[in-house]
Amino acid sequence: MASSASASLVVNVKSPTQVESIALSATDLTVVEGKSKTISVSVLPDDAKNKGIEWSSSNSSIATVSGTDNSATITGLSKGTTTITAKAKDGSGKTATCTVTVISLQLPGVSTSSPSAVSISSATVGGNVSSDGGASVTERGVVWSTYSSPTLSDNRKAVGSGTGSFSTTLTGLKASTKYYVRAYAINSVGTAYGSSYSFTTTADGGTESVGNDDYDWGDIGGGSTHEYV
Repeated sequence: MASSASASLVVNVKSPTQVESIALSATDLTVVEGKSKTISVSVLPDDAKNKGIEWSSSNSSIATVSGTDNSATITGLSKGTTTITAKAKDGSGKTATCTVTVISLQLPGVSTSSPSAVSISSATVGGNVSSDGGASVTERGVVWSTYSSPTLSDNRKAVGSGTGSFSTTLTGLKASTKYYVRAYAINSVGTAYGSSYSFTTTADGGTESVGNDDYDWGDIGGGSTHEYV
């Protein structure tokens, strides 16, 4: 009597690994109108079969987004806030978001320091650039003259660039003379000035006189008057 034998083969088919998480290099971003910034994206696990990313903006009139599976470029169009979303293409439903705030370029914020160490022919002056207005401060310094509210067309001394405080010493001044000084800062929008201070150089053996002589309404309360160039 013949015998028969049978065999069976069990094949386990592994489902493709889906995306478990998405992370962006920034969750909050500030972009200047007309400018762009780039963010990167990471997808886990590493062995996910489809790591493709779909990008979108909740308000494309404020900012647009154009991206790949690795990064995206966000371009600011108008002032406001929008949400950029990165969504996995594999159907897992995984997403990551970045809140984007678009701002307009402004003049720098700058204030003038009270003059000090006033002598017969010199004085220490300076200021502080508290903000760049969204564009790099390419030059900062002081302007001075013998009449109020001096500008760049008067005596001018540059003291570096960028934000922060600065000081310098004016030399070659005339004795017993009243001068007015203002700090300034320049970016791509124009030139901003701090309040105007006056000081009087001493006579031989005299004493200094320093005051805030800026009565421009734009400077009341520590503000700045501005001139566009």
